[in-house]
Amino acid sequence: RQLVELDAQILEQERVLLDLQQTRIAVEREFNQAATYPISTLPVEITREIFHRLPLEAGCSMGFYSNTAPVSLTAVCRSWRGIAFSTPKLWSM
Repeated sequence: RQLVELDAQILEQERVLLDLQQTRIAVEREFNQAATYPISTLPVEITREIFHRLPLEAGCSMGFYSNTAPVSLTAVCRSWRGIAFSTPKLWSM
């Protein structure tokens, strides 16, 4: 009888553990979604416009150089890489 009671308690604790693990996964997912940067939610057209307005001339105070600035943008993230490569004007500056 004592073994049956212990098995029941173990089973209940395993259920509690599973619930806690699922809650942790949900909280972690929410945290990761909240940690995204607001700039990643901008429409592509606005991001392109920002790229066009970057100071791209050699010697500017931002440290961008006309021949390497587009390449620098492609190294930020996958989204920026796709936008930069699909913006011909950026590469002809």
